[in-house]
Amino acid sequence: MSASQNAQIPDSWFRKVGDIRAVFAMAPMVGQSDPPFRMLVRHYGASVVWSEMLLADKFSSDENYRLQAFGEGIRPDDHPLVSSIVQYGPARRS
Repeated sequence: MSASQNAQIPDSWFRKVGDIRAVFAMAPMVGQSDPPFRMLVRHYGASVVWSEMLLADKFSSDENYRLQAFGEGIRPDDHPLVSSIVQYGPARRS
């Protein structure tokens, strides 16, 4: 990563380790990256975390699924947060 690319990444993604600015990232894990787990890894130093991979059809049609993924909303202390929304097969259009 070039210095100019590095400068575009928000400071909140970095932690200072000696003289080095480092990103401590928690990789996405299916079925494990729910809000309580994300708070736990943030407590232990993760600076950026991923939500679990979300299924587009289910996310758009199932309120309980959305609540399980994000609760009542993304908490202020759950930033930065990266989410992946996936669609299997051809897109369906109504």
